[in-house]
Amino acid sequence: MSDEFKQPVANMKPDSLPVSPYIRAKEEWDSRIGNARVQAANWRLAALGIFGLCILLLFGLIYQSTKSAVVPYIVQVGPDGEVLSSVKAIETSRAPQDNEIKYFLGKWVHEVRGVPLDIVVKKNDWINAYLFMKPRAAIKMNEYIKQENPMSKVGEETVSVKLTGVIKMSAKTYQVRWVEDVFEKGGGLKETYKMTGVLTVDFKQPTNEKDILNNPLGMYISDWAWAKEI
Repeated sequence: MSDEFKQPVANMKPDSLPVSPYIRAKEEWDSRIGNARVQAANWRLAALGIFGLCILLLFGLIYQSTKSAVVPYIVQVGPDGEVLSSVKAIETSRAPQDNEIKYFLGKWVHEVRGVPLDIVVKKNDWINAYLFMKPRAAIKMNEYIKQENPMSKVGEETVSVKLTGVIKMSAKTYQVRWVEDVFEKGGGLKETYKMTGVLTVDFKQPTNEKDILNNPLGMYISDWAWAKEI
């Protein structure tokens, strides 16, 4: 057969697959599922970001709540009520004045010697008194409580304390005098007697805000003794 009778064979293969409604449906489905997965991933990332931010805010609030926003000051007031000076307590090394020491001693005597009708009040008085005692004075007070058991008087009688005088004996020691009125449970006066005590005070400058709020002047009872006057 001669070459002139040879014809090229036509390529009948299509350039692309025929478009089928099934193929289009599959592509549409894959597109929708892909978009949904991307959106779900984005939402998860956003949720994790918000959760992390909430945790940071929570720790920030907890940290802020532990910091005291109160800045204590020591204000010196004159006899007529006028303010003579004002200074931040944590920055000052101001020594307590005599009238402040006398008030401190009178308050402490009232807390340890007075007997109210309410046992809760008496317990609070003891707690406050121990805050202002050095270890030596606290040990001595523990022995006194064991021997005298002053808590047993609560509810049975009341004792009021009236301060009558405070005399400075040395740089740290003071003589304190007071009167105690003992009342029966029904309210009648049972007895009255005079007391004399010798109290020694130590001074320790507070160095943090907690000590400043509890004891801004840094006064502590380091030793004590008292007796009835004859």
